[in-house]
Amino acid sequence: MNFVWSFLLIIAVIVASYNQSLGTLGLAMLDSAKSAAELALALLGSITLWLGLIKIIEAAGLVKKLAQMLAPLFSRLFPDIPKNHPAVGTMLLNLVANAFGLSHAATPFGLRAMQDLDRLSAEKGVATDAMALFLAINTSGVTLIPVTVIALRAAANSKTPGAVFLPMMLTALASFIWAILVTKLFARLPYFHRSQPRVILQTSANEQPSEMIECEPRGSQRTRIAAYSCGLLLAILLLRLMAIHFRNGENLLSLLQEFSNYLLPLVAAFFVWYGWLKGIAVYDVAVSGAKEGFDVVVRIIPYLVLMMAMLGLLRSSGVFTAVSTALGPVTQRLGLPAELLPQIFIRPFSGSAALGMMSDNLKTYGPDSKIGFLSSILYGSSETTFYVLAIYYGVIQVRRIRHTLVACLCADTLSVLSAIVIGRVFYAN
Repeated sequence: MNFVWSFLLIIAVIVASYNQSLGTLGLAMLDSAKSAAELALALLGSITLWLGLIKIIEAAGLVKKLAQMLAPLFSRLFPDIPKNHPAVGTMLLNLVANAFGLSHAATPFGLRAMQDLDRLSAEKGVATDAMALFLAINTSGVTLIPVTVIALRAAANSKTPGAVFLPMMLTALASFIWAILVTKLFARLPYFHRSQPRVILQTSANEQPSEMIECEPRGSQRTRIAAYSCGLLLAILLLRLMAIHFRNGENLLSLLQEFSNYLLPLVAAFFVWYGWLKGIAVYDVAVSGAKEGFDVVVRIIPYLVLMMAMLGLLRSSGVFTAVSTALGPVTQRLGLPAELLPQIFIRPFSGSAALGMMSDNLKTYGPDSKIGFLSSILYGSSETTFYVLAIYYGVIQVRRIRHTLVACLCADTLSVLSAIVIGRVFYAN
């Protein structure tokens, strides 16, 4: 990461000097650093809230149950993680939140998973194979319901806004598979294997985070009744929501949008309800977890500021434009219009910038055009790789990331190629 960050900074200065825009870099760097500080402040509330809620379900034993359920699958993907370790549960919560587009909840889950994984490492500050694979899967951009993309296409007056649903699902699946295969491959290479830290396999699966406040369960029968009640209540709410929307003549897209809006408070309510029914002092436990949120944000601020400052330099210097101009003739032959290259290059650095570029492509070229169609699919082919690596490794102070970045970028490239192939097949039909 030291080499990558230094290399990108020097490249930005060189390109800016050639474009005679060197004087604007200082302002761009400061603006980006300011944006990073504002983002960290915004993350403070989200991370504090969700770490408090995570603490509740940890104390209630839900994370451990999830780990036991997923143990057979995760033991194959992550052989270094002991069976039924809490890291399995927090990783699962992170992946599920990402799959449903709950970015505000996914980040705290992921940060907690990284802390759990860090407890298994005997050499602090060095990434393990499990950390690298977890982050690669995170940056693969797996989303089951691309509500945002479909909503933007509908707002751009697309005749078939949901036409990208199946292509994006297939692209997400391809990205997920590529992330696993590439990361496993790089982990086997001797160059990266030599610096692999030892893992404490004998760590107890029942290890609890600090300041955990626990109570005994109130009884299995009451727990079962509570589970049935929660399921029945959720079913009633969903049926009521569907009835309201269909009665008003609204389509399935509107239903999915409203469901996404309701999902976060429903998840939060379920966590608190489950903890209370298990005999947990939910408020006290939530406060103890929320205290960790401040420490987490403080640890990731330096990484976030430096990474976003680098993004500001690259955008202001014209690096993305120069690379797009140079590679345009080559990608055109592969079926990838040069107009989409800026979106592809900005995606690993900034999700909001890539979303803005996709929205601009839909308005400029039309949502049902080839460029608009491919732009929608490409948005779901990967995630903000550098952002994820910066904050996730920043929270546990990892300095040697080993093969993580190389594997993630290779997986991103293969995912983009998969998106092009899938997009061409579906657009042709």
